[in-house]
Amino acid sequence: MKSRFGLHIRLKSSLFEALEKVERLQHRVFQTVLMLKSKEFLHMTDEQMQIFSTMVQKHCDQFFVHAAYWSNLTDVQSRGFYSLQKEIHLAEQLGATHIVIHPGSFAQDLTMEQRVDRIVHAVKLLLADSSNIIILLENSPHKDKSFSCSIQEFGLLFKKLDGCQRVQMCVDTAHAYVAGYDMTTPQKMNAFVKELVMTIGKQNIGLLHCNDTKKKCGSFLDEHAVIEYGNIGMESLYHLVHHQDLQDVPVIFELPALDESLEVDIIEQFIHMEKLDL
Repeated sequence: MKSRFGLHIRLKSSLFEALEKVERLQHRVFQTVLMLKSKEFLHMTDEQMQIFSTMVQKHCDQFFVHAAYWSNLTDVQSRGFYSLQKEIHLAEQLGATHIVIHPGSFAQDLTMEQRVDRIVHAVKLLLADSSNIIILLENSPHKDKSFSCSIQEFGLLFKKLDGCQRVQMCVDTAHAYVAGYDMTTPQKMNAFVKELVMTIGKQNIGLLHCNDTKKKCGSFLDEHAVIEYGNIGMESLYHLVHHQDLQDVPVIFELPALDESLEVDIIEQFIHMEKLDL
């Protein structure tokens, strides 16, 4: 089902350029950012935003905004949190269905319970300040004060958010691998998915970032690789996206810079693997 698979599309100068690429590739889902390289939000008139939102509704099933990397849920008094609130408002005006957020890093050492409680508080403020966008919290490739590279910590988070249907997890495979979750064979990937489903809950997994990495398992270093040339490997990633517990979850590929034809080839391989008995 092609509608599950899409790309993270780099923003150059216009969201309309990104949407033209989505239409050209005939994808029904995509992800992009709303910040320019100058670290400023896109400047669009109300009319332009309305036109874009209408086009998204016509051509896409799901539109994922990836929040700025300096977003911060660990301190609701920070500029990173204020910026995130503005970004969510803009995303909703543009017709985004989801926003992917890196929760950020704490300024001091806290217990797991304290860390989770702070994220829960921040998320509830974002929900109260927005209408219908779904918040996707992405697992971190980093340890120590970052939230969070731990499936167990996400499990506690979703227990405390019980019944909150507008918050889910974005599972990034490259991040999980460098955080110590070995998934280099279909059997190991099965074990990883089982732990995810048992700890997080299948209903709380809202997006898969199907990424490979140049870095080693447990290195806590983040550097994406072209799929088939990374340490996780294509076979295991195939197995993830077609796993029976995740076969309805949308998939975004965050690839290093490639020619469009190569991007298409990679996604087509994953689409056709649906026909195989894994």
